[in-house]
Amino acid sequence: MLPLQAGNRKDAWRFSSGDRRGFTLLELLVAMAILSMIVLMMVGVFHQSRVAWEIGLRKARLSMEGRTVANFMASELSQAVADNTLPCAILNGAPAIAFYTLANPNGANRAIQRVAYAQAGNDIKRSVWKIPCAGLYPGPVGAPDEDAIIARNLDAGGLQFFTSDSADHSTNLPSYVEIKLKMKVEEKVTKFRAGSAGPDKVWGTGDDIWSDQ
Repeated sequence: MLPLQAGNRKDAWRFSSGDRRGFTLLELLVAMAILSMIVLMMVGVFHQSRVAWEIGLRKARLSMEGRTVANFMASELSQAVADNTLPCAILNGAPAIAFYTLANPNGANRAIQRVAYAQAGNDIKRSVWKIPCAGLYPGPVGAPDEDAIIARNLDAGGLQFFTSDSADHSTNLPSYVEIKLKMKVEEKVTKFRAGSAGPDKVWGTGDDIWSDQ
């Protein structure tokens, strides 16, 4: 092999460097436009995923809140008592309910309280009248002793109570009461139903308050 002379090396370098070429301004602009479109598409996908995630979190939170509130009402309703002296107001399909429960389980003369649940706008309001035992039980007088909002974000007609026999009750209790809640998230409605073992506090009997979604 013959050694490459200096002149030949210079010619080779000139030949190789002259064959190389970069991107034109138009090619760079087209590449930047395509990259911008890809970035915008990815941003849109990320935004939609974030919105879906937030809606899912809200639905999960409302689901937990609805089940907690429904189970609380069902538990308190399972302790209800009723007769001619202590009438209840359990109307089939009504957005409100009222009943008496007993207190002081170890006392000879047990105090009572009247409990009422009702939908107020988009909220559920719980009212309680505490009544001590003094001869015959009087009815609630004046403002309730406790008045609180226990749930929010209800749909229109979102609270309903249904009796086991589809009848209204005042001096006796139905076998069970079904509690129906509808809570809304982003214009979408999620339904809840809670369960209780009923007045006998034994699951699997005819007075159970069924729970499903």
